[in-house]
Amino acid sequence: MKAIIICSGDIKDISIIQNNITGGDIVICADGGYRHAEKAGILPNYLIGDFDSIKVEALNSAVAKGTKVIKHPPEKDQTDAELAVLLAISLHADEILIFGATGSRLDHVIANIHLLVKGVQAGKKITIVDSNNEITLISAKGHFHSTQDEIFSLLPMTEVVTGITTSGLKYPLKDGTMELGAPYGVSNEAISDEVTIEISSGLLLIIRARD
Repeated sequence: MKAIIICSGDIKDISIIQNNITGGDIVICADGGYRHAEKAGILPNYLIGDFDSIKVEALNSAVAKGTKVIKHPPEKDQTDAELAVLLAISLHADEILIFGATGSRLDHVIANIHLLVKGVQAGKKITIVDSNNEITLISAKGHFHSTQDEIFSLLPMTEVVTGITTSGLKYPLKDGTMELGAPYGVSNEAISDEVTIEISSGLLLIIRARD
């Protein structure tokens, strides 16, 4: 089962959600992300957050249409996006796609990238998707269907990442090591329609860029 999480960040082209949703997916809106769901013509299964970014009329409309609302107090330790991720995990989603998690608020973007750790800890495949990027995190192995010349940037999310071995990239690695503060894994390129990245220890952030 796949969970679609819609956050309130920037979404340049709403079709990116529509093209990634299929019947049977669970849709969770994090607070103001509901406006994107409305624009896409999608009724979420859940709406979660402290609701400081959603109009009362929209909230009431969602309830009337059958969306389950989970309200949290404004003074909380988790962001609305984190609450949505934890909900998706509790619902036993095997894969989680997050939309609206990027934009001009760099603090929110970094915080949302950190949420990928929740997926690794729970053994779930979790990816942040926007019009230009797909961002995921691996602790062992990642396999990707790619296009020629697609950009792959590999960045350590722990102090050290060891045993990095890649296939299908222009600049291959075999048993490589990456450390925080030395981002030499930026802007690699796919030379195959299949890319595999494996690591022995640590957490490796993988950003697939389309621009």
